Amino acid sequence: MELDKERRIVIDDLRAQEDNLGQVTFRLFHSGMWREHPYRLDPLGTADSVAGFTRRKAAATLPSLLCDQEPYSRGGGGRGAQPCDCQVSALFAAASEQGSSSPRS
Repeated sequence: MELDKERRIVIDDLRAQEDNLGQVTFRLFHSGMWREHPYRLDPLGTADSVAGFTRRKAAATLPSLLCDQEPYSRGGGGRGAQPCDCQVSALFAAASEQGSSSPRS
């Protein structure tokens, strides 16, 4: 399954970061500089968060992130998320109903 392959790749990348002095320094700098801000977090996540990432969690989470229109309505430059939101929600709903491994299957 493609998700399992990507999960292994990201976990390998996280392990490689631990052996890279530049990455360790960068992570420490950002965790100190941005104590309360998401910038302090590694964009790849943690080994635990990546290991626990499943297609079901993605399908449950993504539509809720796209459905929130507030950020777009307040100074978003007129870029509404509604058309994309409807398409993504429909793809995930169809995939969930079919139990397929890909939204386009």
